[in-house]
Amino acid sequence: MLFQEHTDTGGHKPLAERIRPTEFGELFGQESIWTNNSPLRRLVESGSFTSLIFWGPPGSGKTTLSRMIARFCKTSVVELSAVHAGVKEIREHLQKSQVRISNGHSASFMFMDEIHRLSKTNKTFFYQL
Repeated sequence: MLFQEHTDTGGHKPLAERIRPTEFGELFGQESIWTNNSPLRRLVESGSFTSLIFWGPPGSGKTTLSRMIARFCKTSVVELSAVHAGVKEIREHLQKSQVRISNGHSASFMFMDEIHRLSKTNKTFFYQL
């Protein structure tokens, strides 16, 4: 079948996932963002950030960088798409993260893709956080 939908069976991942960098030293094209003593690196290494927003064209490394930061912080990752996620789903993940914190674990790292597509209701919810 020419356009068969890809499913992740047998450990096969799409090429983009297989070649995606996993360590900061493998990240090319955004070196100024993660060099020693850069503002973002100092912020991440201090562990004092509550939210980060990455903006850029497709393929510029936003998802890769967020996964690397979550890995660096040794925390669980929740990946959502603003196209599909609603306030209910976001609240569920926030509550799970609060439970993790109360149990002595680090907060979950939530990655929200396509954040500019949040509905007006969802944006209001985020402003109230």
